[in-house]
Amino acid sequence: MERSIQTGKNHFKSILAGVDDSFPLNEWDTLLPQAEMTLNILRSANASPNVSAYMYAYGTHDYNAHPLAPLGCAVQLFQRPENRGTWSVNSIDGWYIGTSREHYRNYSVIRKSTRAMRKSDTVWFKHKYLTNPSLTAADHIVNAAKNLTDAIKSNKPQGLSNSSNAALTKLADIFTKAAIAYTATGKLTKMLK
Repeated sequence: MERSIQTGKNHFKSILAGVDDSFPLNEWDTLLPQAEMTLNILRSANASPNVSAYMYAYGTHDYNAHPLAPLGCAVQLFQRPENRGTWSVNSIDGWYIGTSREHYRNYSVIRKSTRAMRKSDTVWFKHKYLTNPSLTAADHIVNAAKNLTDAIKSNKPQGLSNSSNAALTKLADIFTKAAIAYTATGKLTKMLK
């Protein structure tokens, strides 16, 4: 029992450590529903250790219907045209406090200006640790090599001589080996033989 309390406490403390700097800590109780859900998703059920406690009690969590995001994250909440003035801004500042279990793909948000809870299906997350991944030049080259390999293997013209067919197969193998070598090492290497 003591270990369960410690685990829950550590889980919630880690959530509080990751909230946005401007998140009002007196709103900590609004984070509890998703904190409890994520804790139960992470730990196994006592009655059936092969499944999570959440799955044992509620069934499989549908991440498409109820997406999860970092709690306390600063967000921009979209205001629909019928809910704003003609010259009002399109979004308002707030903090994400959990997924909406009653609605499909909705987020629960606290508005910064009024501290009122709102639900919306259109939210832009401004988390300081989340970045958009970018492809490097090497990633583009490996992707091109994979595409060339697929094109060579699937679109061989009819009536090729054996030597031409062997040359295309060898070329596809070179591209495949280069892509595998890059995936394993993270570096493009010269493939000369």
